Amino acid sequence: MTHFVLLLLAGSAMLCVNAEYLVGIGKADITGPVADVNLMGYAMPLQISRGIHTRLYARAFIVAGSKDNRRRFVYVVSDACMESQLVTLRVLARLQVEYGGLYNADNVVLSGTHTHASPAGFLQYVLYSITSLGFVQQSFDALVDGISEAVRFAHEDLAPADVSWASGELQGANINRSPTAYLANPADERAKYAWDVDKDMDILRIKHPATTAAATGVRLATGPANMLGAVAGDNAAGTQDGSLVGQKTTEDDGRGLISWFPVHCTSMNNTNPFVSGDNKGAAAGILEKEWQIRATVDQKRSHTKHEADMGAGSTRHQPGDIVQWSRCRQWLSQLSAWLIGGLKGNPASRLEDRLSLHDQTSADATSGAGVRQGFTAAFAQSSVGDTSPNVLGAYCLDTGEPCVMSSSTCGGRNELCHGRGPAWPDDTASTAIIGQLQADKAKELWQADGTAVSGDVDYRHVYINMSNYQVGTRLLCGLLQCHPSIRGIHLLQHVITVLLYGLRVSRHWY
Repeated sequence: MTHFVLLLLAGSAMLCVNAEYLVGIGKADITGPVADVNLMGYAMPLQISRGIHTRLYARAFIVAGSKDNRRRFVYVVSDACMESQLVTLRVLARLQVEYGGLYNADNVVLSGTHTHASPAGFLQYVLYSITSLGFVQQSFDALVDGISEAVRFAHEDLAPADVSWASGELQGANINRSPTAYLANPADERAKYAWDVDKDMDILRIKHPATTAAATGVRLATGPANMLGAVAGDNAAGTQDGSLVGQKTTEDDGRGLISWFPVHCTSMNNTNPFVSGDNKGAAAGILEKEWQIRATVDQKRSHTKHEADMGAGSTRHQPGDIVQWSRCRQWLSQLSAWLIGGLKGNPASRLEDRLSLHDQTSADATSGAGVRQGFTAAFAQSSVGDTSPNVLGAYCLDTGEPCVMSSSTCGGRNELCHGRGPAWPDDTASTAIIGQLQADKAKELWQADGTAVSGDVDYRHVYINMSNYQVGTRLLCGLLQCHPSIRGIHLLQHVITVLLYGLRVSRHWY
C-alpha cells in the first residue's frame, strides 16, 4: 500500500516531528477453543476447560529507526502459557509471504505471559502433548492466526513515537514460593538484595511525539496505508530535509506500554475450568479499559466545548452524539461501582464485569479477529522463577495449617499443599487483585520521571546447542551431557502421579 500526501495551498502550518523511532502496535484475539480442551500449565489431565473467564489476546509491538526504518524488530506478548517453536515457524512463514524478508527469525520475538489457563495442545513435542491427549489443531490455529494478525496491525500502525523507560518497586503482588531453596544461596549474594524475590517493575512507554509547528503556505491531507513505506524501505513521507510530518498531538498522548514484572500467572488454581489470561491478562484488560473510559470522557468534553464555542447550544445533538453520551454515562456508572465496591472491602468485584466493556468491543471476535483500539497495554513476564501471586503463603487443604516449608508437603504429600491468593478462597477475585496491583503500578510509572530511549535499533538472535553443556552429578543425567528426554522427567513424574491418584490429586503450591 502507498501513503499519499496532498499539499493544498492554504494559510496553515506544517508540523515537524523529530521522533527517533517509529512504533507500531497491534492486538488480536487468540482465545481458541474454550470447551473440552485441557488447559496448559499445571500438567493436569483432568483440568478440562468448560467455559471462558476472560478472552486471550496477542499484543504486538514493532520498533524501527526513523532514519533506517527497515532496521526493526517485533515483540509479541501473548496470553498463553508459552510460545512454541512450531507456532513461531508458522508465524514467520506467513510474515515471509506478506513482507518478504522484513520480518524473520532474527528480529521477531514471540513470548507468553505464562498463564496456566490457556488451551493446550499447540506444542509440537510429544512430552507437552501428554496431558492434552495430543495435538489440538484449534489451539494451534488460534495462536498462529491471532499473532500473525497482531503483527499485521502493528505493521500498518507504524508511526513516529517518543519512547521512554521507567522503573519502580511493586509490593504485595508476589512472594517466593521456594524460600528455603533461596536460603541455600551464599549469604554474601543474598545480602545484595532487600527481598528473596524480584519486585521491580519496568515499563516501556510509547507516546505520540511532541511536535513543533512551522509557518508554511501548505495544508496537509493524509491518506491511510503504510505511511512509512515500510516494506519497500522508502523514506517516510515528510519534508525535503527528511523530517517526518504528522498530526499534532500532546506530549502526554499515550499509544501503549509494555510492562515487565515477575509473577507467575497462577492466581487461577489447577482446579479452574475456565480459559483465562490470569493476573497479567487482567492487568492488561483493566488498564486498557480505564484508558478507553478516560479517552471517551475527554472526547465528549472536547466535543461539548467545541459545540459551545460554535454556539451550537445544548439541544442541538446528532443521534450519534446521544448514543455516545449514553455509553459514556454507562462507563462512568461502571467505574463508580468499582470504586464503591473497593470502599466496601471488595476491590476485586467480578473481573468479568470489570472487563465487560473491553470484552464487548470484541464480543464477536473469534480466534484471529483483530481488535483495534486507542491504547494497548502488554503485561509481559519477567524473571518469573519462583515468584508466586499466592501472597498469603502455602497451606494444607486438609488441616488448614501451613505446609512444611522445607518440602512444601502436608503429612508427607505435596498434593495437599496449596498456595493462597489475597482473596482466598476466591481465586478469580485474587486474579483481579494481583492484576489491579500491576495495572496501578504501571499507571504510576507512566506518570513518573523516566529515561528517554535513544540510539540505533538493533537485535541479536543466537541458537544454543544445550547438548554440548556439561551438567553436575546431582542431575539424573550424571556427569555427561543431558539427553533432551531427561528434561521432562519431572513433568512426566507429575503426570504419572496424577494418573495414579486421580481425583485425589488436588491443588499444588504455585
